[in-house]
Amino acid sequence: MQKLGRLKPFAALESQVGISHLRMDNSLMPISIRYGLFQKALADARQEKRLTQADVAARLGKPQSFVSKYESGERRLDVIEFLEVCEALTVSSYSILKKVRPQSD
Repeated sequence: MQKLGRLKPFAALESQVGISHLRMDNSLMPISIRYGLFQKALADARQEKRLTQADVAARLGKPQSFVSKYESGERRLDVIEFLEVCEALTVSSYSILKKVRPQSD
């Protein structure tokens, strides 16, 4: 288990992306920067549409905890689920994915 002193790069990511990356036991949760950006893009899209997690969950026929878990990184979405979430949010999958793609110089 890694100690909190080694989390500085992830703490910087957490402040940039706005998503916690620590497990309850303070061990490091393996994530990528890109997946953190993906989580943030989905949460931002939901908030821009002024939808609650419960609203999105109802559109998906899932419990609110499903939305909470994919937004927090506790659960990952597969491709089909991602497309269904985009439909529920009424956003294009491309609009989400382009926020995850690294910017080229």
